[in-house]
Amino acid sequence: MNKPFECLYDVLVNNNVDVSKYSIDPKQCIKIAERNKVLLEFLARTEIDDDMRIIEEKKFHTFLTYLGMINGLLNGLNYMFIKLVKPLRYVPSDIDILIDFNDLKEAYSRLSKVGFKIDVIEPYTLTLKDSRNYVIDLYIQPTIAGIIYMDGSRLFQFKTIRKFYGLTIPVPSIEAETVLVIAHAIYKERIYTMNDFITIKEWMTQKAVNLAEEFKVIDGVKEVIRLNEMVSSRKIDLPHKIKISRWILIGLNKILHDGLTMSSLAKSYHIIKDRRFGYMVYSKLFKSTY
Repeated sequence: MNKPFECLYDVLVNNNVDVSKYSIDPKQCIKIAERNKVLLEFLARTEIDDDMRIIEEKKFHTFLTYLGMINGLLNGLNYMFIKLVKPLRYVPSDIDILIDFNDLKEAYSRLSKVGFKIDVIEPYTLTLKDSRNYVIDLYIQPTIAGIIYMDGSRLFQFKTIRKFYGLTIPVPSIEAETVLVIAHAIYKERIYTMNDFITIKEWMTQKAVNLAEEFKVIDGVKEVIRLNEMVSSRKIDLPHKIKISRWILIGLNKILHDGLTMSSLAKSYHIIKDRRFGYMVYSKLFKSTY
């Protein structure tokens, strides 16, 4: 482990908040925490930069304000917030919503009345943005480049109501969210962060493993178990980019054993014509965080 990541690991995993012993520039720790999607939690547990912590707290408050507004607007529709609830407090880059296809048009109509406009249209995703560049992703199915990696309609069977920092919102069960975190990190992003590591470390159960079998993402489970062991034994730092050869094999196995993924792949040829296709390829090959 390099020193900045070792510092981050000890603060968040071992709850050792004395960062002075590492004799490193605090900005290095802040940078690695930001890349690992755990900046707010890291700043809250240490006294490394109170000014930045206040900024992150304000961002989190703004996020909660948006979340509460959107939750109210969508009341009565079949939806739930995904990739949101985690063991650690953090500031999401956008708000991801799984929405029933039959409610998509109405959801967009309601959101457009408060300033959200269509930014990107994909086969199973509608990305909206407002004047402050706040982003909402409305998913019919969780996808990567139009290829479904988890069955959205099946996910709705695990919908539950949960308290979230003063809000009452619909979200997947802890087990379903755990599987979604795994699938998103391994199949979609090809990047494993500290946020993912701690979520899996704290929430992985046999029930989640069984659910992963049902959703045909068990290879993703095997991969995060392998990665967690390597992180815990301090053999790798995070965020970790999965080897392209390994990622392709995991993806091919998913395609071969999941009929829904296979059928969506057959329909995704048009993505090659998309002006963003080159960027998507580049990000999967070279981006080290997301």
